[in-house]
Amino acid sequence: MKPLILIVPSSDEKKLLKINESYINAVCQKGGIPIISAYYNNECTDEILQNIQGIIFSGGVDPNPIFFGENPMYCNEVSPKRDIFEINLCRKAFKKNIPMLGICRGMQIIALAFGGKIYQDIQKEHFNTFNHFQNFSGKYPFHGVNIIKNTGLYSILQKKRIYVNSFHHQAVCEVPKNFIISAKSDDLIIEAIEYTGKNFIMGVQWHPEQTSQKSIQRYIFKTFIDKAKRS
Repeated sequence: MKPLILIVPSSDEKKLLKINESYINAVCQKGGIPIISAYYNNECTDEILQNIQGIIFSGGVDPNPIFFGENPMYCNEVSPKRDIFEINLCRKAFKKNIPMLGICRGMQIIALAFGGKIYQDIQKEHFNTFNHFQNFSGKYPFHGVNIIKNTGLYSILQKKRIYVNSFHHQAVCEVPKNFIISAKSDDLIIEAIEYTGKNFIMGVQWHPEQTSQKSIQRYIFKTFIDKAKRS
């Protein structure tokens, strides 16, 4: 039976929920059934978690610095309602051993949910960092990423180095307890994290869903969906 995969969408200034169809396609192509969620309250969140087998935290606006104990200084647009919903959802899903995959903002949300911290702006807060926001299609790579051996990500990709797209100005700076760094860029920005326990929890700072269907990066979705089938 195909697993139900919850994808948390973005919302715009008109309060319309939206999601790039590349997320939908990536889940369907690897054997999952995608469903989209609004930003519900705690009671509804419990109901949702009873009926899904995996969660994708998608990209979007900046996490609000208030949620990691800082005043907003360098962030752009934020969505506190989404932050609260996702952090709560992440923590509850963890208790139920539901596999989770965080993409771009989603990786940052996973880090924050478990006590990590992020840079509000990598070029202002991290020494010698290059621009990580490309101005062309995510189908094409923007910079290299070094995969750390003996990590879950390395076992999935079987590569020491890959080239990824990049659409962010924030990044994880402190990894939560029981998480490890599984990839870094050449300027030492954290590009992927993963949980060291039994739960499958992985975050990547780039957008593998926007790559070619034949890209090895799509194996991230295959592994995630396979874990969801067994959850």
